[in-house]
Amino acid sequence: LHMTLDKALEESEELKKLYDTDIKVHELIDNARSVEGMPRNTSTHAAGVVICDAPVSNYVPLISRDGVTATQYTMTALERVGLLKMDFLGLRNLTIIHDCEKAIRKRIPDFDIRHVPDDDPETFAMLSAGDTTGVFQFESGGMRQLLIKLCPRSIEDLTAALSLYRPGPMDSIPRYLENRRHPEKITYAHPILKDILDVTCGCIVYQEQVMEICRKMAGYSYGRADLVRRAMAKKKHDVMEKERDIFIEGAVKNNVPRNVAEDIFSEMAGFASYAFNKSHAAAYSVVAYRTAYLKKHFYKEYMAALMSAFAEYTGKLMEYIAECGKNGVKILRPDINESDMGFTAAEDGIRFSLLAAKNLGRGMISDILAERDKNGPYTNLTDLVKRMSGCEFNRRAAESLIKSGALDSFPLNRRQMIENYDLIAGACADYSRGAIEGQLDFFGMSPDSHCPDDTEKNIPPSPEYPPEELLEMERDILGIYISGHPLQNARSVAKALRMPDIRTALGMREGERVAFVCTISSVKHHSAKNGGQMAFLTVEDMSGETECVVFPSVYVTAKPLLENGRRILAEGKLSLSRDGKINLLADRIIPSEDFIKKVCSSAKLFIRCKSTDRDIIHKCTELLKGSPGSNPVLFRFTDLGRTIAHREIKTCAVTPELIEKLSLASGEENTALTASY
Repeated sequence: LHMTLDKALEESEELKKLYDTDIKVHELIDNARSVEGMPRNTSTHAAGVVICDAPVSNYVPLISRDGVTATQYTMTALERVGLLKMDFLGLRNLTIIHDCEKAIRKRIPDFDIRHVPDDDPETFAMLSAGDTTGVFQFESGGMRQLLIKLCPRSIEDLTAALSLYRPGPMDSIPRYLENRRHPEKITYAHPILKDILDVTCGCIVYQEQVMEICRKMAGYSYGRADLVRRAMAKKKHDVMEKERDIFIEGAVKNNVPRNVAEDIFSEMAGFASYAFNKSHAAAYSVVAYRTAYLKKHFYKEYMAALMSAFAEYTGKLMEYIAECGKNGVKILRPDINESDMGFTAAEDGIRFSLLAAKNLGRGMISDILAERDKNGPYTNLTDLVKRMSGCEFNRRAAESLIKSGALDSFPLNRRQMIENYDLIAGACADYSRGAIEGQLDFFGMSPDSHCPDDTEKNIPPSPEYPPEELLEMERDILGIYISGHPLQNARSVAKALRMPDIRTALGMREGERVAFVCTISSVKHHSAKNGGQMAFLTVEDMSGETECVVFPSVYVTAKPLLENGRRILAEGKLSLSRDGKINLLADRIIPSEDFIKKVCSSAKLFIRCKSTDRDIIHKCTELLKGSPGSNPVLFRFTDLGRTIAHREIKTCAVTPELIEKLSLASGEENTALTASY
C-alpha cells in the first residue's frame, strides 16, 4: 500500500485529530503500531520444493505443521542463501490426457499421445473456430475470440497466444495480429531486434526476448541477463530502473543511438511486470494442443476423461454435458453392468460414472466392479444384494443406485425396488446365514420358506413414480438431470426465440441485456446498504450455472419466487467478474410457466427451408395440422429469398411440444419464433 501508520498520521489531519482527542483511537493505533510490519500468518508454498546436497536443517531452520515440513525462510531468502527452489505444478489436465490414452488403447493398443503429429490441420481448424470447451488454457471467452482472430497454425502460435492474453502484453494483441496478417508492416527500432522479435511479429512477448535484447544490444552476460529476467518475474521495478543506465551505456558502446536505447529500455521496463516465461508458455501450449487433438479425434474418450476429472464440480460438469449434447453425443444414465468408476465412452454415447453418485464411496464401487468382473453382470436386485454380502452394502447405497437409474435394467421398477428393498435384503441375509453355517435349516424345508429369488418374483406389480419425481431423484443423487430436464419445454421456446443459454452468454459483452430460463439452486437473502432486502441467487439451466443478483427494487415483487427448485425467467444486464465468469444483474423475474404461456399466446412461427425441400415441408405441414390454433405461420424459402404463408395452413397453436417436433423435422436452427415476453 506504500503507507504506514506514522505516515498516515502525518498526512491525515482528521486521523491525527482523532488520535490526539479520542483515547480509544489513540490506544488502537498504538497497539497497531506494535504489530505493524510483522508476519500475520505462516503460509506454505503450494508447489515449492527446496533441493539440497545435505539435510535441509543443515542450512535453514524448519517448521512442522499438519504433518508437512517446511522452511522458516521465505522463497526470496532461500534464494539469497544459495538454495535451489523448484516449483512442481500438479496439472489435472495431465491426468485427463493419461486417462484418455488408456481408454483409446482399448481400441488402438499402441496409441501414444507423444507420437501424434504436432501440425494436425483439423485440430488447428477446431481451435481457429473457437471450439475450445474442455481445451486446457483456451476455454475463456476472451481466449476464444483471440484464437478466432489469430487462426493458429502451429504450437508456436499457441505459445504466443497464451503469453499475449495477459495484462500488459494484451495491449500488443492488435499490433501482433495486424503484423501477422501483414508482415510488411513489421518495423524494428534497431536491426539487432529483428532476429529476436521476428517470431512474435515485432512485439516483445517473452522474458527470454528481453534477456536476448540485453545480451545482444547491451553486451550483458547470460548471468546478468537472467538477473534482469528474475527482476521482471518478481515485478521488481526498482531493480529494473537501476539497470537503465547500465543497459543504455552498453548499447551505446555497440553503436546503438542513445535515444533508441532509451526507448527500447523504457518499453522493456513497462513490460517487465507482465512478461511471460516462454519455456513455461511452450510447455502449457503442448499440453493445450494435446487436449485439443484428443478432443478433435477421440471426442467421446476425451470428454469422458474430462468429465471424470470434474465430476465433483457440478457447474463444469453441466457445461461439458451441454457440450456433448451440442455435438450429438448422448450422456447415458449410470448402469450397474455398464458403468465404471469414471465416465466411459460407449458405442451410443458416454456412460455416466458410478463414482459421481452420492453415498457410493470408491471402496464400495471397487467391490461392485470387482465382483462384476469376476462373476459376470448382475441380473436383478436380489442377485446384487446376495453378491454384495460381506461388503458394506446397505440400504443407503442401494437407494442411491436405484434413484440414479443405475438399476433400471433390472426387472423391478424404481418404486418396487425402493419399497421392497428391506424384504429382499432380509431374505438374502437369511440365505447368507444358512450358507455360512453350512447346514440346512430344518424349518427351511417347510413350504412357507422361499429362497431370495422367489421373494423378488412374488413382489406385486406397482406403478412407477411420475416422470418429474424420477427426474428429481436423479438430480438428488447425481447432482444433475440425465434422462430429461424440467426446463426442457421452456428451453425449447427460448431457443426458438434465439435467447442465449448461460454457456453461450460467456461470449457476450459486459452490460448486454439477456434473459435466462433457469432453475434457482440456491438463495442468499441480504440486507442492502439502504436498508432494503436483496438476494444473491445461484441459477442454472441445461448448459451451466451462474450468479444472479436481485436488487431491492426487484426483490419486492420477486420475493415469492425466490426459493430453491423454482423455475424462472431472469432478465437483466450481464456483469463480468475478474475471473471471467458472468453474473446477471436482474431487473425482472417471472415464473417460467408465465413466460411459456405469454410467448405461446402471442408468437409468430417461422420455418426456414428451400422451396424444393418437399419432404421437410410435408413433415412440417402434417405437424401443423395436428396443432390447430390462431398463431400465424410463415415459411421462409431460402432459395427464393421469400417469406410466405402456406396455402393450406396459415395458423397453428404454438406449444413447446410442437416446437420440439418441428425442430426435429426441419432443424433447430430453422425453427424460430417472434413474440413478446
